[in-house]
Amino acid sequence: MAIEFKVINTPRHDRFESQITQLLNDKWLLHGSPFISQTGGMTQALTREVKSVASPAPVVKPSKLIKEEVVKKSLVKK
Repeated sequence: MAIEFKVINTPRHDRFESQITQLLNDKWLLHGSPFISQTGGMTQALTREVKSVASPAPVVKPSKLIKEEVVKKSLVKK
């Protein structure tokens, strides 16, 4: 499982409340306490767990990397 992170920031309290309520209903969890940013916006961080859909990166054997490096060096003109 992977964790998604989102930050909500808006100067309008009504919009802030509705966005946070919607995200909580969509299985997001509050991360820390809300605060007022330097620009005056109400700010709240949220997280949620998501299933990883990306396949893992292919494993490259070290011997293959070494062979490719030797080939690249031999192709470079001096």
